[in-house]
Amino acid sequence: MDENVVTNNLEEQPLSQLKSSSVFDVPETAAPPESDESGLPLGQRLSSSKAPTRRDALKELAELFASGDATCFDEYAARLRPALEDKGSLCHEGALNATLAFAQHAPEEAVNEGSGIAKLMVEKHLAGKYQAKVVSALLCLLEVGAAEAVQAALQLAVEAKIPKLKAGGARAAVEAMRVFGGGSVDAKALTGRLPELLDHRDKDVREQGAALLVELRRARGDGAVFAQLKTLKLTEDRIATMREAPLPAPVVVSYTRQRVRAGAAAEEAAGAEQPPPPQQACAPEPFDLLGQLPRSKGSPIADKWEKSLSAEKWGERKAAAELILTLTEGQPLLCAGDYSEVAKGLAKLARDINQAVVATAIKAIKALAQPLGRDFAACARKLAPVLLDKGADKNKARTAPHRSSPRLRSRGLAPSAPTPPPSLATTHVRPNPPARARARPPEPRSSRSPRPRAGPPAPASHPRLWRAAGGGDSGAADARVLRHDEVPQPGRDR
Repeated sequence: MDENVVTNNLEEQPLSQLKSSSVFDVPETAAPPESDESGLPLGQRLSSSKAPTRRDALKELAELFASGDATCFDEYAARLRPALEDKGSLCHEGALNATLAFAQHAPEEAVNEGSGIAKLMVEKHLAGKYQAKVVSALLCLLEVGAAEAVQAALQLAVEAKIPKLKAGGARAAVEAMRVFGGGSVDAKALTGRLPELLDHRDKDVREQGAALLVELRRARGDGAVFAQLKTLKLTEDRIATMREAPLPAPVVVSYTRQRVRAGAAAEEAAGAEQPPPPQQACAPEPFDLLGQLPRSKGSPIADKWEKSLSAEKWGERKAAAELILTLTEGQPLLCAGDYSEVAKGLAKLARDINQAVVATAIKAIKALAQPLGRDFAACARKLAPVLLDKGADKNKARTAPHRSSPRLRSRGLAPSAPTPPPSLATTHVRPNPPARARARPPEPRSSRSPRPRAGPPAPASHPRLWRAAGGGDSGAADARVLRHDEVPQPGRDR
């Protein structure tokens, strides 16, 4: 065989003439010819096995939802759940864009029926880089009335062990309360997660927990929030520190109705401002005061608190009144029940001999009356007489100083026109005058007698007055009244 003949048979070629780049450069698996799926219907492309095809289909679906075509919502609403569950990272953003467009433009009935996607969005995408889109979609669901589904999803996120998911749930709850008010979320359930959020090792979780505490205080009030935190074993010092922290100014919310309604485009083109979303006030939560009072195990009544009302130490009796004051202060509403025993105990403390106990008991009565409202009428029958008696003790009439003596007029301390002496009915009469005043009546001072030493003037606010022994009948209306500095003292008139 001629060596110069080129043969195509690989077996007949010598090894020195073989080129690896041309002969052995063969892929291990030959790729099949690419098929063009762009011409397929949208439903088939959404179910394609290729991630780029599904991504392009989701982008087209989002544009279709944004157009507002009424027929597309019923046809493709069921496609959102498989899109959100897609494991391909290329499809995540497209799935959330389609879900947000559906929540913004679909009829409220359709969005409310599809509210089951709230939990799926939170579980799959709230901890990712598209968190803002998830929060916007949740706010749209809240706006159409899917509060139960959103509340359950947020509670699931806050209770999660993943720090990013926990922080995202707290952030979504804060945004919801700022936009729609405290009634849009389960504020009581979120309050129960505050200790875990505030003490978390992750910085973002702690910051979002602090922001959630501010919104919960603004929505529920300090009384309800801190009373629940006290039951969660938070220390008194920490609760006092939280209570003393002032509430910051409300954050200006940029959310202005992401839901698109008929005529909204024309109003936006005309420059008209959209009305803010309605605020849902947080309903007042009744506080169980009777259940918080100390009692023995299995006792239906607060026997330990009632026993402290008769304690020998006044500090323990004061603590019993302070407990009522602390529990009821700041509470908007109390649970229905029989508060007659509480009123009876406060009435007993209001009659205490220790003034500190009395003052604390009166403050506790005021704190109890505010949340009870009209229901306090039954307790008022027992407490009103006690308060009136204490008010009478504090408002006794004081006798004005008698300034008609010649000595006061000579010193310029008496008024220009002498006032008539007060009657004996309103004059505080000293029951036991000095013995020398009883022995002999005062005599007119002789002109040759030495001038007695002037003592310090009596205070004008509390004059000491008494009747002279020789001034006549004690029951006479014109009995002469002397000041203490006019009564002869021993050694002055000798």
